[in-house]
Amino acid sequence: MRRKVATGWSDPYGVAAFGLYILLASAFFGRSLFFNFAAVHIGRNTDSSPLMWGLVWWPYALKHGLNPFLCRLVWAPRGFNVAWFTGMPLAALLAAPLTAAEGPAVSYNILCLTAVVLAAWSAFLLCRHLSADYAAALLGGYVFGFSSYMLGRLGAGHLSLLLIFPLPLILLSVIAHLQGRIHHLAFSVILALLVVAQFFLSVEDAATALIVGTLGLGLTWYFSDPDQRSRLLELASPLAVAGVMSALIASPYLYYLLDHDTLPNLVSSPGRASATCSTSSSRTLAASLGDGSRSISFFACGPGISGRAMPISASRC
Repeated sequence: MRRKVATGWSDPYGVAAFGLYILLASAFFGRSLFFNFAAVHIGRNTDSSPLMWGLVWWPYALKHGLNPFLCRLVWAPRGFNVAWFTGMPLAALLAAPLTAAEGPAVSYNILCLTAVVLAAWSAFLLCRHLSADYAAALLGGYVFGFSSYMLGRLGAGHLSLLLIFPLPLILLSVIAHLQGRIHHLAFSVILALLVVAQFFLSVEDAATALIVGTLGLGLTWYFSDPDQRSRLLELASPLAVAGVMSALIASPYLYYLLDHDTLPNLVSSPGRASATCSTSSSRTLAASLGDGSRSISFFACGPGISGRAMPISASRC
């Protein structure tokens, strides 16, 4: 029988792993930011600039009593449906005090480093639960949190795609429920909260997880014996409850995501979006939010983005 081990903050080895991942992320990705968090940012192209704008927009809209899903400060007078933008509302609200005090560039950099650490640690918790082997779990967490995917997203400045730490925790909760360690209602609540957290951190990753998770369950069912299938059937009810709870919590976002009257008219085909500065006229989008104390400008070229040609600005004014 596999021995039980403490997990999370009750596990001193888990705390040590968390600290190690912090040191590694700081050494690998944060060394150029030390004492300079507000002047430079992680990422090579312009994609990071609108994400910084999103860190400002959500707290700003709620503070001023605006509809956070419809922003009329950009592409006026029609405005823009923010539900179609990778604005990371949960990350923006959690980082709001830091953004207000130090600016969006600082929040963006810290969130990038935190995303790597949390991804590695959540994978460590999953591996620790499955193997009870500290070294294997430590390596598993490192492989996930410092994977080529994470390095690629860091280099591209795609913070919204780095916030994937709920995904290993979702799998961990499913496994714990199948092992009888979590009862139906508690499992539904935990799963719903994790799914909602992932949705409000990254809609793309949440949608991908839904597709892959459904496919994974289907394949598991197909290749399982009758006894295992009966155990999988026990997941149906709590999964359905968690799905309903998640949909209710995310319903305001889902409403604007599916609202045809406010869909952006800038959604382009891959062919159009591949245009560059040499084939399209450039346009500049500048948005100033928050009583004139913060500004973020981001620049695009025609219907596409040219990551090397266009400058970006994320500054405090």
